[in-house]
Amino acid sequence: MTGRKPYLGPPKTKTSARTVELPDVVSVALARHLETYGPVEVEINDETDPRKPVRRTVRLLFSLPTLNPIHRATWSHYWSPPARSAGIPKGTGLHCLRRYLATR
Repeated sequence: MTGRKPYLGPPKTKTSARTVELPDVVSVALARHLETYGPVEVEINDETDPRKPVRRTVRLLFSLPTLNPIHRATWSHYWSPPARSAGIPKGTGLHCLRRYLATR
């Protein structure tokens, strides 16, 4: 793993914070996931206010098998197998899927 440890940060821009549609199929899948695994409590650096960084406990919906936050350097290791099983082409990440939903 390279770079810094996972942390909470502010949105990329002022317009990044917004409400987006959550399809029923996703809501059902999230509910099943939470029934099976529950949220994981971890301590993480919260830099959402860069002037006042704090360390706090958060509840994550998704984590590594070690119950640690998912780091961007290891994300593809966990994403690739189910994506290939679902027929999603190699090189397609979550950003592309966000755009796919927006065009539906």
